[in-house]
Amino acid sequence: MTPLLSIETTIQLIKNISKKMEMQHVGLSFNYSIENNRILIKTPFDNKEVVAFRHCMADESRIVGLFFFSDAFILNNKLPRLPAIHFGPGKPQLAHQVDEYCLLNDYFNAIEILIEYTTYTNP
Repeated sequence: MTPLLSIETTIQLIKNISKKMEMQHVGLSFNYSIENNRILIKTPFDNKEVVAFRHCMADESRIVGLFFFSDAFILNNKLPRLPAIHFGPGKPQLAHQVDEYCLLNDYFNAIEILIEYTTYTNP
């Protein structure tokens, strides 16, 4: 599932595409099912952990939403109120890709941010 689409919207889109393709290609038919239904995990910006983390980030333009599976989904099913923050060095678009790399400066900067976060006291 795509986090931005509901099951109903996804199924309707699949039906529309399938019908169009079946009309264009005689004898073609589709069978489909939803194999996994992962909900979108969103931690509000006013969550105290997010506020603290944002305080530690020198460049808030690097704060982005991510659309891929993570352990946060599993944890959220068990503990729905548990805030989730994904953080790591490097460029998000390179994460878990072929030829992924991270500049050493980004790596050491991430360590500094984590140190500051773990010692940050919310005012």
